[in-house]
Amino acid sequence: SRDANAEILHRAGIADDRRRRALRELAAADGKTEAETLLEAIGKIDDETEQRDSAVVYDLIRMLKELGGSDLASARNAIERLAFEARLPTVRQNAFVALIDIDERRVATSTSPASICSRWAEDSGTCPM
Repeated sequence: SRDANAEILHRAGIADDRRRRALRELAAADGKTEAETLLEAIGKIDDETEQRDSAVVYDLIRMLKELGGSDLASARNAIERLAFEARLPTVRQNAFVALIDIDERRVATSTSPASICSRWAEDSGTCPM
């Protein structure tokens, strides 16, 4: 059920594969992307008055980083907002680490030989490699 999957996302000590399955099912039930669902879950933790296990925040942000591709790129602004505006230090710290990881991937992709060749070919019509 939706409530059970939401609880699995927020509970400490859940195996990664079970947490990922709950994420997929919850995102599908809500008609959202996995990135949107994770960001919503992290935001709820940040809004709570009772302290959550910091391992849960770490796990959720790690899952967010593992999404990759366009999901991760579209979530970057929301992650940046968490890094600078989240109430809980553990949310801010983990979001900041996620930003570093996202930006390092972007730089690595933009400086790969294939990417450089593609840009060169757009400019000159040929690739020197």
